Amino acid sequence: MKSKLIRTATCFCLSLVNMRGQSIITTLAGTDWLFPSFSSLTKATDLPIGVVYGVAVDRNGNFYGGDCDNHFIFRIDTLGRYSIIAGSGQFGFTESGRLAVGARMSCPESLTFDRNDELLFLEGSLIRKLTKDGRLVTIGGGGKSTGENTQALLSLLDDDLTGLAADLSGNIYFSESASNRVRRVGTDGLIRAFAGTGAKGFAGDGGAAVGVATLERRSRRRDKGAADPVRCGIPNSDQSLPRDRWL
Repeated sequence: MKSKLIRTATCFCLSLVNMRGQSIITTLAGTDWLFPSFSSLTKATDLPIGVVYGVAVDRNGNFYGGDCDNHFIFRIDTLGRYSIIAGSGQFGFTESGRLAVGARMSCPESLTFDRNDELLFLEGSLIRKLTKDGRLVTIGGGGKSTGENTQALLSLLDDDLTGLAADLSGNIYFSESASNRVRRVGTDGLIRAFAGTGAKGFAGDGGAAVGVATLERRSRRRDKGAADPVRCGIPNSDQSLPRDRWL
């Protein structure tokens, strides 16, 4: 009889293989992953989380994170207790107007707050909001139009959205890595170009942002930074290096 160690999704197991080719699997360590409790009385250090691709802090000092592996958004209060405020741990999509807690989600990321202190985040090719009454609302994407000056909800956005920010005037900014540009959703609900032409390149500093090839596509899994306002990779003369730039 011989044995070998195999890795499964939730634990490490020892597989004992006898001379007849039959296997007996015995768990050595680990357990099935369980969706964390919705209770806000549990220590955040006990929260099982996966890869987090964006964090935010509200004006009261509460911390928020988007778990991309397990498809939920969590909050950690100032006492260090966590609660799940959106998602169910199940992959999928939940339409606008539905309650966020218990909803199916798809890798919520790039969290930020708008001027009304409502949580904005990216979900696939959509810009979404978690309202103060605990509902999910789509505010951009899901349409068919790829042009400018189009209603955000009628627009087709890249599935490689990588950055999100909001200003105090109510504008929302996001980056489309595949299209090499930064775009803005205005307070009138229209999407307009904010930086870049869609062409990859580097035009130096000091010029107008719109109409200049300044953005370069990057892998959406390479650097999903926390509180990552719109970040762009810019190639220099000898190699492609990421830079943070101001508009």
